Amino acid sequence: MRRLPRAVWVIAFVKAAVVLGTTHFGFHRDEFYFIEASKHLSPSYVDFQPVVPILVRLERFVFGDSIYGLRLIPALAGAAAVVLGAMIARELGASERGQRYAAFALAVLPLFLFMTATLNTVVLETPAWMLVAYVFIRLVRTDDPKLWVWLGAAIGLCLLVKFTELAYVFGLGVAVIATPVRKHLRTPWPWIGALIAFAVIAPSIAWQATHHWAVVEFVRHQGTGGAVLGLRGRLGFLVSLLILPGPVALWLFVPGFRKLFSDAAVRAAGVAVAVALLVLLVASGKGYYAAPGLAVVAAAGAAVVDGRRVLTAFLVVNILVPLPLYYAPLSWLRASKDLAQAGELSEHIGWPELAHDVSRAYLRLSPDERRRAIAIGSSYTVPAVLDFFSSRFAEPPAGSGHNSAYLWPPKTRPDRIEIFVGFDRTQVAMLYRNVTYVGRYRDGDRVQGYDWDDPIYVARGPKLSFHEEWRELKRFQA
Repeated sequence: MRRLPRAVWVIAFVKAAVVLGTTHFGFHRDEFYFIEASKHLSPSYVDFQPVVPILVRLERFVFGDSIYGLRLIPALAGAAAVVLGAMIARELGASERGQRYAAFALAVLPLFLFMTATLNTVVLETPAWMLVAYVFIRLVRTDDPKLWVWLGAAIGLCLLVKFTELAYVFGLGVAVIATPVRKHLRTPWPWIGALIAFAVIAPSIAWQATHHWAVVEFVRHQGTGGAVLGLRGRLGFLVSLLILPGPVALWLFVPGFRKLFSDAAVRAAGVAVAVALLVLLVASGKGYYAAPGLAVVAAAGAAVVDGRRVLTAFLVVNILVPLPLYYAPLSWLRASKDLAQAGELSEHIGWPELAHDVSRAYLRLSPDERRRAIAIGSSYTVPAVLDFFSSRFAEPPAGSGHNSAYLWPPKTRPDRIEIFVGFDRTQVAMLYRNVTYVGRYRDGDRVQGYDWDDPIYVARGPKLSFHEEWRELKRFQA
């Protein structure tokens, strides 16, 4: 097997360095969530799988609560996607120049650039599926049935990252049945691979079965996905395939799909990606769910265009437009709410202020009330933020009924007092007899993110037991 060009490793290193250089905005809201999840390790969760919390737990053991330690995970994941892109291109017959181009594309296309800016599940979904695709492409190209063992292990790992990968695994299954690869089903190797994949994922399935299939409830309440240019649902998903990767990506995606479908030796890989994207379209998935499949298509496209200079120049221009967002001064973000929410930049800002505002409401209580007080957030971010900053501010025990935070209710007493963050007064009044407004959360930089202007109430006189109240607060949705 040919070695990858040295430039591929250089690009991967630079990619990781760029990720580690975008820490000046601070932690993203979801990063607090994963830090909290790392303190409650489990075989599965409501809205994600255990790989990210496990990696965060290991990272925190080594680096503590350093943002650089946390961002090392997306940095390495982004570098892995770069290397895997070159490996897939090589497997599809790319020259060394084409391999370098695949690595460069996976490093700078906006979809793959922005998803590595913070720790999230998609940053691991992409290299996880690319690993599956690489093993599968090699399997169908070499016709080596023993590679099913490695494919099964890769699929199992992939499903431990996030359940949305099931769309790609389903696509893979359809591809096997619909193409000559199905001949392997007459041998024991695919079945051995399937057993390995099931063994890896079995603890997660068992957890879901004993928790009323929480992920199914989450998906059912997910609605129509995130909005792109104001469009939601299936149309929003289709538009996002053009917007999120950037216009230059079409110069890779079109020849990439043609390569996968025109080459009979690897057509099954093209079928797998196409079916997965169709499933995500029908399910009205979020646009970035397509990133793992599009990464494979981009690598295939790089094998075709073979690093033409004009396309390389287009990619450079393509990256020069969105990259400054991650180095923009706060004054830019104050001036435009839309700019602040681009790439969710506003979701990095204001969390110490939120912890301070809740702490101030908590300290205004009498000593006896503070002993009985807890804080409840309308989203999973609130308890995670309060716990993270509890060494800086006096904070009550906190919780939220939102997604996996529902699994970690705070300890409380029957005569509890609650500080509610982000709820309407009518919601709180349904649960408590005495509700007092104490202020609103507004970050000091005046960047109007999604939590801007959230009201804060102190509630006394519970109408329900905490167990009953907790069930009322349960909310599994994106």
